Amino acid sequence: MENLEALAAHRATLQRLVPLLDAIRSVAEIAWRRAERGAAPLQKYRDQLRGTLEMVVASLDRKERE
Repeated sequence: MENLEALAAHRATLQRLVPLLDAIRSVAEIAWRRAERGAAPLQKYRDQLRGTLEMVVASLDRKERE
């Protein structure tokens, strides 16, 4: 009997946690979407910088590259 009561209490505790975990998941999803939106301009900058650096390196002779 005691085991059943403990199990029921444990189950009730877990059921009370589900809404909290859902809220945490929602907040995490919002943060993820914001991070993805913020990454797009950085990727564009990275691509532009990479192109510039490739042009600079291509303009150097072998000795200057080393």
